Amino acid sequence: MPFKRFPHSGTIAYYSGATYSSVGIKSLTTGQTIAVARCRVEKNTTRWAVSAGGDKIDFRFTVFMPKMTAATIAFFPIGSDFTWKNTDYKIIEVFDNQQNTELSLI
Repeated sequence: MPFKRFPHSGTIAYYSGATYSSVGIKSLTTGQTIAVARCRVEKNTTRWAVSAGGDKIDFRFTVFMPKMTAATIAFFPIGSDFTWKNTDYKIIEVFDNQQNTELSLI
């Protein structure tokens, strides 16, 4: 069986607005998505992200994918949703390396 470098797939969703009902139920508006056809999702066990205030944030997963263009990365802000296996996670960091792009998820 051949090794697959990027065996998973997911979706990045960005919503440019939201409204709230009188009981606080959030309805997202103007949604846009990016399909991530090839990626590798790995459980994080040792690394932290550092917030703007200097706090350490223990994140759950790192997503490795083929290198995205700067225009694609600029399309979705930190805090966008990444959906994998029918579960939504928040993107808290984006690293654009020489050969791939990495996302940190909580």
